[in-house]
Amino acid sequence: MSRGFTIALSLVSFVAAALVAARPAHAQVRPVEPYHAVVTVDGAAMRSGDMADYYKVAELKRGQVVRVDAEGNGWARVAYPAGVTAFVDAREVQVEGETARLTRRSALKARSMVAGWGASWQRLMPEGSELEPGATLKVVQPVRNRDNAIVGYEIEPPAGARAYIASNNLRTATADEVRAHESSPGAPAVQPPVQAPPTDGEAAPVVPDAPAAEPRTAPATEVEDPAPTPPVTAPPAAEETAPLPETERPVGTFDALEAAFESLRQQDPDAAELSELAAEIRRGMEALDDSPLSQGLRRGLEQRLAVVELWIRLRETRARLAAMRAETETQSSRVAERIAALERTRGYEFVGRVVPSSLYDGRRLPLMYRIVSVGGVSPRTIGYVLPDDRFDLGAKVGRVVGVVGESRMDESLGLRIVVPHRIDILRPEDGVGAETPESTMRME
Repeated sequence: MSRGFTIALSLVSFVAAALVAARPAHAQVRPVEPYHAVVTVDGAAMRSGDMADYYKVAELKRGQVVRVDAEGNGWARVAYPAGVTAFVDAREVQVEGETARLTRRSALKARSMVAGWGASWQRLMPEGSELEPGATLKVVQPVRNRDNAIVGYEIEPPAGARAYIASNNLRTATADEVRAHESSPGAPAVQPPVQAPPTDGEAAPVVPDAPAAEPRTAPATEVEDPAPTPPVTAPPAAEETAPLPETERPVGTFDALEAAFESLRQQDPDAAELSELAAEIRRGMEALDDSPLSQGLRRGLEQRLAVVELWIRLRETRARLAAMRAETETQSSRVAERIAALERTRGYEFVGRVVPSSLYDGRRLPLMYRIVSVGGVSPRTIGYVLPDDRFDLGAKVGRVVGVVGESRMDESLGLRIVVPHRIDILRPEDGVGAETPESTMRME
């Protein structure tokens, strides 16, 4: 590997560390009072994170009830429903029978419903909710690599496990729906029934059918209803085919992964298949043995994986910033509309926040107070107010005000300068700033 590339990777690693330290996990959602919600569409994606770029852990059916405890920017954080499993790294547990006991602190792994172990990299537990050593987990089955060595375990997720669903795929559950859900906790059905073949997954659909059919028709009809049900919920076939892509799909060689890495470097990072490449690199690393040659290849793949993960984080950050920008623009538009209404109805020359001017400070240039726009990321100057002994403008610094007076356009500045006749401190209910409630000042 060239010295230049090594230096570049070192720089990237430094940037990645700073980015990870600065960026909180799942910053889009904020805790809310927990409530139950109902899935409104079939095949609603339940993802490992609060963006569409995160991989799916399940697809939920219309009518399924979930519990929401956080929301934000179009996403809801939900508790894992019955039937969806997760992963734990074999190096983090000691296993006895069906019980795995953690030997170190762990956030576990959200299980990718499409690609399984090799593409499951996202944490299962929210930031700050990691499980401590000694915590126990129920094992569903071991996960093996191509050499048949156990690399992890598929597990039932603990109570604190969380996933994310687009809010437009949910509605608040009614009291009756909550009661029905709580009376039959095994009822929710999940598209990728990882544990469906055992009795939990098959019994759930049959139990609700029986009482629904019983009041309407004779017992003979009801006895026949379960007969067509098994073919509809025949998860054994689906479960057997799910691992095939993971075990039979060829693992990429170092050269193939290097070529893919170089190809993605030339693509638009917002559209490139970065998560998929990261998963393939991890599979390639797992397939290597302990020979000196393989150790060297593993180090090379680890470096490339660090770069790809940085690209993924940068893409997530850009998406978050875009969402914040859109939200800010929406709020700014509302504020601008309210300001325009105030200027029309109250005769203000302009409405804005009073800030001191570092240029027109009365020492180098004549004293004037700067009025800047309210809302938006970067406030802009909308005009200046000349000082007047009747108005203590210094005491109004930081306040949102409406200014009535005689204005003239200063051609050199391209801004209005106002000799004030009246200055009103605007209250919160005026809708243009979160000011401390105070009586409106009206001075002539």
